[in-house]
Amino acid sequence: MRAASPFDLDLSQASVPVVSAAFVAAAVWFYRTRYPSSSVPTSQAITVTISPQDQELTTREPGYDRLSLRETKQPNLRFNPTRIARLTRKVNNSGLHLEVVHCEYKMTFDSVTEGNQAIVDNLEVGLPHRFPIDVSMPRNIEWSTQNLGLLTKQLHLFWEALGDGQRCSNLTIQLPPVRLAEVTSGSGILAVTTDVLLPLNLRTLEWRGSREQLPMFFQDQPAFSTLTNLTIQSGLSTDDCKTLLYWGRGRLQSAAFQTIRDVDPGEVRVSLPPVPNRVQIIEMAALMSLAITSTVDIRPLLSTQMRFPAINSVTLKISDPGFDIWFCRQRLTTFGMRHVPSWNVHGRMSQD
Repeated sequence: MRAASPFDLDLSQASVPVVSAAFVAAAVWFYRTRYPSSSVPTSQAITVTISPQDQELTTREPGYDRLSLRETKQPNLRFNPTRIARLTRKVNNSGLHLEVVHCEYKMTFDSVTEGNQAIVDNLEVGLPHRFPIDVSMPRNIEWSTQNLGLLTKQLHLFWEALGDGQRCSNLTIQLPPVRLAEVTSGSGILAVTTDVLLPLNLRTLEWRGSREQLPMFFQDQPAFSTLTNLTIQSGLSTDDCKTLLYWGRGRLQSAAFQTIRDVDPGEVRVSLPPVPNRVQIIEMAALMSLAITSTVDIRPLLSTQMRFPAINSVTLKISDPGFDIWFCRQRLTTFGMRHVPSWNVHGRMSQD
């Protein structure tokens, strides 16, 4: 074998840097060809601009799933509009107010429900031990059987929270004086609505509404054993008034009836149960003030069956042409009067 010459060794060693240099040069040429110099990354900050087309792909609208960007159903904030009875505190926490409100959104409905519960749960905060309650129907809410039912249902729930309503001293109920034909019949209110149990230990009651709804609020009421002041604003018959006075005998100190009138065609003569035939004398032992507004003759109300020994104030506004003031004075100033009553009379007096 021939030994390697020094010349051969020098060539092999010299080829190594040549090959390396060629490889580096090829790599640089490939890199510059693939990535132009304007795109070579540097250490300076880079500003990225997204075209409108790209923005449409990456924007996450409410109708898209946050992760997959799939189209989803829009959130439904609306629900079937409904109505609910709302409790609110009166100014200076002087009492409570109950009314029917319209809820267009479920969040409004939930807010009213939570507000009602919060008031019931915190009755001891700010309110006096006994306080007044006002019940009303706003003019912008349609008067219907369903809305009347909402009020009566909420009242029942509220009385339970108040221990049968014993903390309610004064109650004012203002309903539209419009007849609800779908809940009335020849015998008065039908069973489709719930009778309202007035709060126990009630002292003052002011009520306005249609006479067909009287049985709902006044029939078989234990509250008449404590009621001292009664004001009725409704189209009443003389028999209705006599029944109310009979139920309040012994305790009632003030009574006001507005307005006694003739019964319209199609109405029942007596919406409340009549005074039992066995009763011969109705003595209003505690009644001191009587106010009557009437378009008809009130002599049937002041018959010999009625006695007012404690009366000291009488207010009469009578538009009936046959009004007999002398008969009224005689009926209200006899039977052992304790005081000579003061009279405030407005009307057309009979000349007979």
